[in-house]
Amino acid sequence: MGLFDKAKDALQGNGEGTTADKARDLANQHEAKIDRGIEQAGDKLDSRTGDKHAAHVDKGQQFLQDKTGNL
Repeated sequence: MGLFDKAKDALQGNGEGTTADKARDLANQHEAKIDRGIEQAGDKLDSRTGDKHAAHVDKGQQFLQDKTGNL
């Protein structure tokens, strides 16, 4: 089994899946910090683009924040 096969299995939860489970558990434990980071990244992107794409950035931020709550 090659490196990419192991990575694929870990991400899909096949076999041991401990890495994916650990990542999911950590994300659930630190959801507020992750959401804050998403917000900061979006704000930085808005400032770098002069708010030209603010609606799209906000939509992306909301999508990611919704996903972090469902892990």
